[in-house]
Amino acid sequence: MTRTQLILLFPLWLVGILGCNNQSSDSKFAAADSLMFISPEKSLSILESISDIERYGNKERAYYALLMSQAKSRNRITPENDSLIRIAINYYSKNDDSYKRAWCYVVASDVYDVLGNDSLAIFYARDAERESQEINDLKLKYYSNYLLGYMLRHKKPYDESNMYLNEAIKYANELGDTIHIISSLDNLATNALYDHKYETALAYYQQGLSYCTSKNWKKYLAHFYSGIAITAQQKNDYDYALNNINKSIDACRLFSSQIDSCSLYQFKSNILAGLGMWDSIPYYAEKGLSDSSFVTRGMYDLTMIKWAEGRKDYRNALDYSKHYSVMLDSMYEENSRNNVMEMQKKYDLTQATIERDRLYMKNQRMGLIVLGLIVVCLGAMIVLLLYRRRIKEAQRQREEVKAELTRYTMKMMNQRNRRLLADERRRHRLLALNDVIAKVMSTSRRDDSEQLKKHNDMALTNDETAKLIEAVDVCYEGYLTRLHNEHPLLGPNDLALCCMILLKVPNRDIAILFGLSTDTLKKRKLRLRTEKLGINEVLEEWLERESRTYVDAIDAEYAKPEDNPADGEAAPEGETATEPGTDIVPESRPDAEITPDPAPDATTDPDPQESPTPHSAA
Repeated sequence: MTRTQLILLFPLWLVGILGCNNQSSDSKFAAADSLMFISPEKSLSILESISDIERYGNKERAYYALLMSQAKSRNRITPENDSLIRIAINYYSKNDDSYKRAWCYVVASDVYDVLGNDSLAIFYARDAERESQEINDLKLKYYSNYLLGYMLRHKKPYDESNMYLNEAIKYANELGDTIHIISSLDNLATNALYDHKYETALAYYQQGLSYCTSKNWKKYLAHFYSGIAITAQQKNDYDYALNNINKSIDACRLFSSQIDSCSLYQFKSNILAGLGMWDSIPYYAEKGLSDSSFVTRGMYDLTMIKWAEGRKDYRNALDYSKHYSVMLDSMYEENSRNNVMEMQKKYDLTQATIERDRLYMKNQRMGLIVLGLIVVCLGAMIVLLLYRRRIKEAQRQREEVKAELTRYTMKMMNQRNRRLLADERRRHRLLALNDVIAKVMSTSRRDDSEQLKKHNDMALTNDETAKLIEAVDVCYEGYLTRLHNEHPLLGPNDLALCCMILLKVPNRDIAILFGLSTDTLKKRKLRLRTEKLGINEVLEEWLERESRTYVDAIDAEYAKPEDNPADGEAAPEGETATEPGTDIVPESRPDAEITPDPAPDATTDPDPQESPTPHSAA
């Protein structure tokens, strides 16, 4: 393999390597997407194994950003900012892929909800629901309706939120997805509770309990029992609330529920305060105390305030109130510090993003410069190769033209020699006709009386007739042979008569040469024309026209190039090739070789239809 071939194959090899890498990344993207709802942890690990995502195109980067944002959301990983999901939004909002665009809006709504941006969360949830209407995907329809209903749960009135949540339940039932039905029922019950529709809330909680009978879903029993207890407390039905909070605590202990047991104990102590069971309140309040949660400590302080007020112990009630106020101040300070830290993180992230973009642009410029140099070098090499190939092609064409010219010159020489040989052959065979022509010529020089006396002596013999037919046939390129083949009834005398007509011999001379009278000759001509040739025209005109047409066709055939497989293609029309040093030989008619002397004007034709024109060779 030459150096030039190696240089030309290098870009193809590089493209092949990049193509293999892209194919490997595409397979990872597909695997992560397929495992997103089956095993989110595996999906996230696959995406994290993809390195150097910046070297991919916009399509791959947007798909990666969408899958990574969705995987983090499924694994309950709080994003630091919206930079990742913005890559997917910017790409798919302008792309024709409506399916991925809808999923992008679903994930964006979830991300902005976690980041606390409710307005953007609702905005993208509405976009996702609108896009899903044109797509036949039940899972997409469920998530888009559920997210929109969930985002609108704090918007009064709750009718719009309830409408989308009910749509989500419908699609979840079609999917047979129990967990999503449970989640939607929980949100519907919460909306009814906020709207003070306690009976409706109890109905949704009871319906949710009916789906938790299976072993896989019993871990949600504690949540629904606690919801029923909260609803009963709002109705001031403390006995029913205490019964359900006890069931919630038992379910949390038995089925490893995700609900915080400390909050359940705090809530139970609050219910006991409503029942006036003051002795049991400190036990459950302290049991539900957790230093790691501001919520449980706040609930503890509020419960103990009620307990102290119920026991008329206002001093302790004041202490718990002060402690609750200090806790609120601590929460405010903690929130302030968290906000400052969050702003600092955003600032640092912005600076890091700016620096990363600057380095990326710098590397991109360097890459473009290197790519430009490579393209220029390859272009110069291609131009050089094309120039060399053009030179070789021009040289090859010159050699082919030279060889073609040589072949055509030889062909023309062979054709000329062939014609010369044919002319020579006809010339030799015409010499045999001299005696017959001399006899014909002699008949035109005698007077009528002498011709009548020697009529029998002037008649043509059979040999002379045969030579006449043969000579005229040669002069007319085999026309008499063709005429005899077309009309087999023609005999030698008929062919000889045709020869005389073609030679334009007067009727008087023809009658003498055949030993016939003029009337007999006319009858023979009539019989020849009507019976043997079967024509309705004048015999002389018909023979003249047919023979001339035949000879012209033969001449045209001679003018064509000689068929020879070794000669190749014929020379272009209009070009004449000659051998160097040889003059061009003009093409001559084969029937113009011999021209006998014309007959004297003294002899006239007795037949008024015959022309007295002197006879000559055709």
